[in-house]
Amino acid sequence: MGDQALRENIRLVSALFELGKAGWQEIRLVGEAAAGDGSTAVQVLNLMDASKASTYEELGGLLGDALLVWGDVRPSLAEASFLAIDRIAHQLDETRVSPAEGARQLREIARLVPEVAEMLRPMVFLIGEWEDDQSNRTRYEADIVAEAARMLQGR
Repeated sequence: MGDQALRENIRLVSALFELGKAGWQEIRLVGEAAAGDGSTAVQVLNLMDASKASTYEELGGLLGDALLVWGDVRPSLAEASFLAIDRIAHQLDETRVSPAEGARQLREIARLVPEVAEMLRPMVFLIGEWEDDQSNRTRYEADIVAEAARMLQGR
């Protein structure tokens, strides 16, 4: 993993952390991956000690310190939501997550971050229909994947 990929991984884990979707385990894993790839930045290697953090603020501080290696900062909640949305849309488009699971994750983000609710309205509608109408799930799954592709084209 190159330096840019490592930065992007830490930024993504930080985004998921901001959304309440990542904890010390995910933070530690990105630190271990960085060490395995030969990173020598102390702030990045400190991520391996995430399980020793006793508070949410300490975990966030570890991520913030690691991002400072590149002059970056932890994403705001809105920025975090956009990073997570992009990741989930890619996973849906590449069939790395089921349509229902991806749409549920996007619905959760819409509930957590009002600024993106309008953008995610089609996904929220589709997963609601998928849950309510078992006879047409295949159609809704195809619509969810198509909406993910549309989201990626519109960015």
